[in-house]
Amino acid sequence: MAGPKAVRQIEAALHAFAGLNRAWHERARAAHPAWPVVPYHAYYALAGATTELVRAEVRRGRTDAVTGLEDTLVALHLAVLAGQRWVPPPA
Repeated sequence: MAGPKAVRQIEAALHAFAGLNRAWHERARAAHPAWPVVPYHAYYALAGATTELVRAEVRRGRTDAVTGLEDTLVALHLAVLAGQRWVPPPA
């Protein structure tokens, strides 16, 4: 079990990732004004979801599978940040 220091470090990393998503989204909205404004907690939730999906693969010893999460993560981010459905490229 992680101690208090580890928990603080994990939370700090999630907030840093959320901040990167927010900065990207704010810049992207200039080019896509129809994209929704989202609350900070949405960025934090995306950071947590992304981290957990990657962490699950790493815990299983499947680091090679992390790149296979791309379509899922793009779909998740587009749904929240752009209000759009992701249509993956044909296989």
